[in-house]
Order: sequence, then C-alpha cells, then structure tokens
Amino acid sequence: MTTEMLANAPSWLILYPQIRSHLFGKVVAGYNVDFDVRMMVQSHARYKLPWKDNLNTLDVMRIFAEYRAEWDSYRRSYRIFKLEEAGQFLKIPMPNAHRSTADALLTRAVLHAIAGQPY
Repeated sequence: MTTEMLANAPSWLILYPQIRSHLFGKVVAGYNVDFDVRMMVQSHARYKLPWKDNLNTLDVMRIFAEYRAEWDSYRRSYRIFKLEEAGQFLKIPMPNAHRSTADALLTRAVLHAIAGQPY
C-alpha cells in the first residue's frame, strides 16, 4: 500500500458504520481479538467518539493456548503463541503473511483445525 493510497483512503469515521454492520449481532472471531477491539476503540477516540459497542468476540489465540495446554507458571496461565506458531503446530500449510486477509484465513484454519474440521 502506498502513501498516496493511504492519504486518499476513507477515514475511520466513514468506514466504521460499514464495518459495524458486518460485526454487530455476530460472533467475531480473531487471533488476539483484544488487540483488534483496542485498535477500534482508539480509532473512535481519535474522532472523539464514545465507544458504545459491545462486540461478541471469540479469541482464537486463547482457545489455541488452552488446546496446546503448555502452562506458564510465571503468568499462571496457558502459554500464548503467535498465530504463525499455532499454524505450524497444527501443520496448516498456510504462511502467515502478516496481512489482514492472510491472518484472517490462517485464524479461521487454526479454529477449524482445533475443532477437527477441514480448513
């Protein structure tokens, strides 16, 4: 993505109503979903908008941590793994390209693999 593309991209103020229509009333699964929600809250704050949405989220990162079940005695919880590590552990033949579409597809594949479903 070039600087020019970003400069001409619609603002969060314009995009969020469209994004919200895809998220609201659904279960939203993500890998480290707390981070994604925090970014949306910060984007709202930038435009001095209150965050009123209570999204129904499912954190695949936490589900994978429980699935793999490696205890972290320091944090007193299951060890957290990067998305790429989860994919490798489950032998998913998708690289983590650190791009939104690739991350979404890999997250979906991780969730499906844990559930014993084809990805």
